[in-house]
Amino acid sequence: MIPDPRRRTPQAPVPRAAPATPPVRSRRRWLVVGLLVVVGAGGWWWFRGTPVEPPFPAEVQDPEVRAALEAARQQVLADPRSSAAWGRFGLMLQAHSYASEADRCFAEAIRLDPDDGAWPYYRALNLQREDPESALPFLRQAAGGRLPKEHQSAVRLRLAEALLERRELAEAEALFLAEWKAQPGDPRAGYGLGVIAVARGDGEAAGRYLTAARNSSVVRKSATAQLAALARERDDVTTAAALEKEVAALPNEAPVWPDPLVAAMVGYRVGAYKEMQGTAQLEAQHRYAEAAKIYLQRIEQKPTAENYVGAGLNLVRSGNVSVGLNLLQKGVSTNPNRCESHYGLALALFQLAAQEPPNSRAARDRFKEAADAARRATELKPDYSEAYLLWGGALMGRGDPAAAIVPLKQGVSCRPELFNLQMALGNALMEAGQLDDAEVAIKNATALEPKNEQPRLALEQLRKKRK
Repeated sequence: MIPDPRRRTPQAPVPRAAPATPPVRSRRRWLVVGLLVVVGAGGWWWFRGTPVEPPFPAEVQDPEVRAALEAARQQVLADPRSSAAWGRFGLMLQAHSYASEADRCFAEAIRLDPDDGAWPYYRALNLQREDPESALPFLRQAAGGRLPKEHQSAVRLRLAEALLERRELAEAEALFLAEWKAQPGDPRAGYGLGVIAVARGDGEAAGRYLTAARNSSVVRKSATAQLAALARERDDVTTAAALEKEVAALPNEAPVWPDPLVAAMVGYRVGAYKEMQGTAQLEAQHRYAEAAKIYLQRIEQKPTAENYVGAGLNLVRSGNVSVGLNLLQKGVSTNPNRCESHYGLALALFQLAAQEPPNSRAARDRFKEAADAARRATELKPDYSEAYLLWGGALMGRGDPAAAIVPLKQGVSCRPELFNLQMALGNALMEAGQLDDAEVAIKNATALEPKNEQPRLALEQLRKKRK
């Protein structure tokens, strides 16, 4: 029979092999592949967990501020993966003094974009006030991050200054030198290099750099004081006396270094904060007459003690003494229980006294008035450390260090962590002949600011007094 081609010849059955158990490593590989597929399909949300809830301050009184904060928060809610949205919300919060909430926003902005140098910088600015040690890693991250060219110098110099505060001189010097080479004669870099040279005992380099730093009103007083101390160390009494006289005539309040990132943050202010911003910027630039004009305009709408004192203090600073003092007195009489008004009057009187010839009758009378006004401020606010410092300083200006010890000790008891109070107390004790107690206070100041040269120079002076 011819076989039919459509029919198969029967085959013996082939036994089927038992299915092999895949190795553990193979199963893991397929698990990873599966997870990657899930991620590719949008399952990455599972890894992120619950989105961070943008914070909001508990109490916001100013309606303009509340509206601005709510608008910035809505932008975060609309795009919670945007580091820029989180950063802008943080800036809005920080601009209106909600530092804790701002810090949480900057932390999330950093997590979303760790290469952006702005957000760690703003976080460092927050921390520098209360915890400078914790601010340093964020300053390093900012300096190494992505920044516009016009922001890089301010960030690197702030890092250099933070390192100088910690006495990490070699790293600080490298940063200052880089800025000095990029901008020869830069006062900020020059001041840092001058302080480092003083710490190393290199008087020649210190003199060169500190002389350049004197071109800036930010550090003119400090740089001049250190140049005077250097002159005394080399027994150049004439130069030292001239520089010390110049220091006495310079204002105690100095402007701050310009910082484009801070300026950007301040630009987010609205409402009453924005009004304050204008006068604060003018005062920082020593444009006192313009600041006084703004306060005078405010007085027409709101004749408050705060506006009278602001106008009066700035008029005194700009040279219009009689009108300024009248306005300061008006501020005190408008609200006699407002401690800040008495402090503002004391500050103006102290500055006027410092402009009089040392030990003159006019200087002594002004210093007495300043001491009385500062003392009244402390009566209204017993923990007013700045007023205790001003009260003690005025008594020192009158040539009465023994009397100055009392308010300065009270100030230290309120705020023992303040360098200026410890230093002022040490100087008063030394001038009063209480050398052992003076040494304790000056060493306390050294512990608070190990890199500051003032305690070292004061201790040298104290040792000379003991000889």
